[in-house]
Amino acid sequence: MKNEWKWKFPLYTWFVLDYATLFWLLHYTSIHELTWVQSAMALFLASTLAQGSINVSHECMHKKDKVSVFLGWAMLLKCWYMHFVIEHTQGHHKRVATPEDPASAAMNDNIYTFIPKSFIKGYISSWGIESTRL
Repeated sequence: MKNEWKWKFPLYTWFVLDYATLFWLLHYTSIHELTWVQSAMALFLASTLAQGSINVSHECMHKKDKVSVFLGWAMLLKCWYMHFVIEHTQGHHKRVATPEDPASAAMNDNIYTFIPKSFIKGYISSWGIESTRL
């Protein structure tokens, strides 16, 4: 079932629409002078798509074919979140729900402390994993 096209189509469609929208926004904002409202809406659109891209890239990275994995990496590259490739597959999956897992929140951890902690510790963890691998 995982290899059926109907399960990959939404992921691939998101990738195409995400990058097409990004390039269109970059082109449009480079040739037009935007009001502050238009600039805010362009930023909102780009950031909303980027947030969705992290979720879609997560799904793509769990596929077995090289095209899906590449698209997952490409979406993370756009978000400057490439350390997730290493940390998620080689760190989080081995240490899930343990104190060593930066992607698992501690008891009574609120979102304002968890998000920065998860990002920083995940980044450091990915460097450690890659250093050990090399």
